[in-house]
Amino acid sequence: MIEIAKMCCISSDSTSHLQEGKKTLERELARAKISANRVAVVVANEWKDANDKVMPVKQWLDERRFLQV
Repeated sequence: MIEIAKMCCISSDSTSHLQEGKKTLERELARAKISANRVAVVVANEWKDANDKVMPVKQWLDERRFLQV
């Protein structure tokens, strides 16, 4: 019975360790996606005219909110 309890504790510890690793990987993936998006915006802006530049999302939302009022 004691051995089963020890195994449960070990299993619980390894599960929490795996969950922490998963969270770390998810954060790194989110950062990579943000970086890729920023690069895509820069590249898109390089070949566009000044009037066709890609607008940052926050600015777009602010202008949209202003125009809807």
